[in-house]
Amino acid sequence: HTPPLPLLHPVFLILFALGDTHTLTLTHSLAHSTDTHIHTHHTLTHTKTLMDFLLKHKKSAAAVAVGGAAAWAAHYLTAGVSAPQATYKQSNTKPSLTQKVVREMSTLKESYWPPFWCYPGHIHTIVAAKLKFEGGGLIPRREILNTPDDGHFGIDWFEDELLPQSAPIMYLLPGINGNSHANYLRSQIETMRRLGWRCVSHNFRGTNGVKLKENNYIAWSGAWTEDCRIAIAHIRKLYPENVIVGLGFSLGSNVIVKYTCEEGEHSTLTAAISLSNPYDFEATSAGLPWLYDKVFLTAAKETFSQYKEHFEGNPLGIDFDRVLKTKTLAEYDDVITSKLFGYPSGKAYYMDGGCLQYLSHTKTPILFVSAKDDPVVDEDSIPFDLCRNNDYTLLVTTETSPPPPPTLTHCPSTHFLKIFANA
Repeated sequence: HTPPLPLLHPVFLILFALGDTHTLTLTHSLAHSTDTHIHTHHTLTHTKTLMDFLLKHKKSAAAVAVGGAAAWAAHYLTAGVSAPQATYKQSNTKPSLTQKVVREMSTLKESYWPPFWCYPGHIHTIVAAKLKFEGGGLIPRREILNTPDDGHFGIDWFEDELLPQSAPIMYLLPGINGNSHANYLRSQIETMRRLGWRCVSHNFRGTNGVKLKENNYIAWSGAWTEDCRIAIAHIRKLYPENVIVGLGFSLGSNVIVKYTCEEGEHSTLTAAISLSNPYDFEATSAGLPWLYDKVFLTAAKETFSQYKEHFEGNPLGIDFDRVLKTKTLAEYDDVITSKLFGYPSGKAYYMDGGCLQYLSHTKTPILFVSAKDDPVVDEDSIPFDLCRNNDYTLLVTTETSPPPPPTLTHCPSTHFLKIFANA
């Protein structure tokens, strides 16, 4: 149990020490308005008592603030700043593909300095979610792709008019409840535009302006790879000779990796990058902090609530009102996601969905980037052992989360892309 992170962040502490009136008021408000969830009740009670005391004793507050900021800085320098750790198959007789790639990635030898104002993982996650990306003049070109099950979904093309036909292509899959308007995805697209790449963003079914077709109930899930397969085949048909790299964020990265595993040597991707992959759905669900679970669930319900008429009298036995009354993401997946994709239960969906169990089948070079302090994915789920025994996987881990987007300009992914773009 730790106090709410905003109350301990150095920015709050320093301003607190200076006696800033607004900071004192805000801190007092935070201490008295934070939800007292059962897992944090005692911590918050102690935090409120501490804040009440500090508000009455300014000198003590200043001392605590300075000391807290110093402790924070010490923790940042000793635990936050470090070189990324690379995990891959090594051989003295027959070097693996990833072993050759690592030799060219100088960024693996450099220390990673996370932004001081955005450290550690919980702070990074909150800031990245709240930042608004502004920039990039590219207007997406929407294309609708039809599916064999009489469904459809949209992909958005982002490309400069002057891009040559031979320009490398990045196919992006957003995270849970995301689409091509997501801040992290749009900023990534702008980064790739500057590097001379053509980008294609995937929109999951029923989202971003493309409604589910009548009498079609397949939406999307972290285990569903068919739409991803259709999109990649379509892109490859248009650009048969180009480098095509798949980039997935969070749940989207699970989809892209699972696709490469299912396709094996038939995958038409040149390479793939997986950022913050959940790897194991069961483990991730069991360890998901309640606040993140609530945020993800609320967003999922908002999307589903648009389809009340669509699901009236559906043949799958999905109870619309019951879906909206679910209390956790696991319950939501049990009540609706499992039924949409033919699983007998949410547990069965979780057991089948995670890419971890299929990783030995991939024949596509994959760069995994994971943070050990990821608030959503437990460190125990990161596939260190699997990547030590796979010719095609390179796992790069940092002690703390990468900075807010654009991610690729601050981590080894940039070198990984350049290696395969020039292959």
